[in-house]
Amino acid sequence: MNLLAVSRATSDRLKGIAILLMLAHHLFGLPSLIEPPAAYTPLIPGLPLEYWIGRFGKICVAIFLLLSGYGFAASAAGGAVPGWRYYAGKAWRFLLAYWPYFLLAWGIGVTLFQERMANGNLRFPVEPLDWLLNALTLKNAMAFEWWFAETYLLLVLLSLFIAPVPLDLS
Repeated sequence: MNLLAVSRATSDRLKGIAILLMLAHHLFGLPSLIEPPAAYTPLIPGLPLEYWIGRFGKICVAIFLLLSGYGFAASAAGGAVPGWRYYAGKAWRFLLAYWPYFLLAWGIGVTLFQERMANGNLRFPVEPLDWLLNALTLKNAMAFEWWFAETYLLLVLLSLFIAPVPLDLS
């Protein structure tokens, strides 16, 4: 029995746990984003348990990246190493899912929430090069919370070179 094998059902359960951790992180792990007069008050006075769980919840990104990397490596198992088209297709499908959210956030931001940041740049880019870099996840000026998109795309594109490397874990 291979102890490193992860079934589809196990992978789905781990993804479910990661989703719950992500939810906890965004709900409780960032109290500094709560604007007054609203405030964060722990359920148990003096013991901010939900805050600690929320802060720990950001491990969800690592879980998703690990499972994605495992899936890429598993697809290369048995000598059937996918070519560049496989990984380019994965990157393309990710961008196709990313762009509607990007365009929606950009459109709302430019229309309603445009501001100059501390470095003097506009929060929502209108310069073509800045806009393109943000759209390709090479820059995240609009929302620093989108940092994972660049990391995921790098994982996908680097898998072309990493997946064929044989690993003998026995």
